[in-house]
Amino acid sequence: MRADGTLCPQQNFAAALYDGYNSNSITVDLSSSFAGWRTATSVLPTPSNTSTVNYHTDCSTITGADCATGGKDYPNKPEPAFYFIYQGSQANRLGDGSSEDNCLNSSPSPNWLKVVVSSRSGLASLDERTNFANWYSYYRTHILTMKSAVGKAFRDIGNQFRVGFSTIGYSGVSSEDPRFLKISDFDLDHKQFFYQKFYAIDALSSAPLRAELSKAGRLYAGKLLTGTDDPVRFSCQQNFTILSTDGNWNTSWESGSYGPKMVDGQTDVGNQDHDLPRPMFDGDSTASPIRAAKLTIRPSTTINAPYMVIVSIRVDDKNLLSGATGVYIVTDLDLSAANLAWSIALNIIKEGFLAIALGNDVYIIAPLTASQNLGAPVIDYYGKIQTSVESFKDIPRTNGTREALIYSPKAFP
Repeated sequence: MRADGTLCPQQNFAAALYDGYNSNSITVDLSSSFAGWRTATSVLPTPSNTSTVNYHTDCSTITGADCATGGKDYPNKPEPAFYFIYQGSQANRLGDGSSEDNCLNSSPSPNWLKVVVSSRSGLASLDERTNFANWYSYYRTHILTMKSAVGKAFRDIGNQFRVGFSTIGYSGVSSEDPRFLKISDFDLDHKQFFYQKFYAIDALSSAPLRAELSKAGRLYAGKLLTGTDDPVRFSCQQNFTILSTDGNWNTSWESGSYGPKMVDGQTDVGNQDHDLPRPMFDGDSTASPIRAAKLTIRPSTTINAPYMVIVSIRVDDKNLLSGATGVYIVTDLDLSAANLAWSIALNIIKEGFLAIALGNDVYIIAPLTASQNLGAPVIDYYGKIQTSVESFKDIPRTNGTREALIYSPKAFP
């Protein structure tokens, strides 16, 4: 996809670009010289580097070594372009590494049909050579697929948005550098720069994703660019970061303020999600013990328009309920009431309601134009949000208020 919304050129089956986003890359005759991947030790090998194109290994082993040309079953040597169609009965086991994983079959196998691409190899005997050539040039590798996906995703975005770009691994903020483009109105000129820099990304060996996300946060916080270059223009402006990568994160290239740092660029972010529910909680064994807090369901209170409050919830930061029956007895106060309120609001939102957390108060809200008789989700004694939409009548009253015990998010089922 080009910046002007037109498609990139269709590829020639007899001369398909090795890298569809670099017109200077070599071309491959897919009728005779197709290979699923290339490395320095394969046949055909990775093309030699030139002054305009850097060619990288397409395949590596679990230890990180280059894949050599395969054995007798699938040697991965140059031949007419082909693909396989699965004809077995274990589709749900493909790729799981089990004894029923038909991806491990030797060749030939009745589970797989090898299709050589030709003028009649497609469905209903259609010519699929151009389609295969387009896949080869624009989708064959992770990085090519990522570029194609992002290019299409930004096609319809115009100057009603402000967009920027930063290459993972680049710690600077100079738009003179090909690895960065400051956030600006996404008009045609700026869009052209965006696509040009994005498609020119040269995938390297590291993915310091934590550092890059921290950089994005500090950029929005006004710590890296200021004045007319500051991406934030309005106090209520929404800001988003889209991380697009073809690899797993690692710590390579993290250095100084370019790392998993907070806004000050010095303090480590740390494990912020160890007390939050899944999917944020990732099983960290150092998570603090479960504790319980008391929720007080309060009458509707006011909040800024255009919303009305259906009900509000006060999270008690001091009541550990250490002697209550069936409640964990703990002394760790690591989970603050504000964090717990935020998590409660998140769980309410996941059930389809509107909720916000301000301090240790949770407000279940609705637009002012909504019915005054709206129900609210029920919170049971374990802090789980019920799926039924009804009032809080099921929570017993104590001295005119309703109270429920709620465990920290780690205890959520």
